[in-house]
Amino acid sequence: MDIYKKLRKIREYREFSQEYVASRLGMTQNSYSKVERGIGKITVDRLEKICEVLQVDSQAVLVADERSLLQIINGRNDHNVYVSSENSEKIRSSLCDLYKLRIQHLKEEITFLESSLEKSASTSQTR
Repeated sequence: MDIYKKLRKIREYREFSQEYVASRLGMTQNSYSKVERGIGKITVDRLEKICEVLQVDSQAVLVADERSLLQIINGRNDHNVYVSSENSEKIRSSLCDLYKLRIQHLKEEITFLESSLEKSASTSQTR
């Protein structure tokens, strides 16, 4: 189960609306909906904030499977469950995926900013 589906399941179990979570995160419901659908960008910081709103441990959520997700939601996060080498690898892999997404987002932002600078420079030269 991917992180996006886990976040949705936790939110639904908590009976939080997307509007509620989005408002606590300072974003629109539409933007948050994209996060839950795997369309929106999710950074490590954003994941931490979402988990804070949902009242769950972010690292536990990263490695949880469907069965253990309910335990995490109910606050029975027995940390001994998550220390196996397999789970450690899942955490590393999930964090790596999140950092890759963050890097891609930053690259897109740099491209956009460079394009904006070029347009600004060409506009000022024509004046």
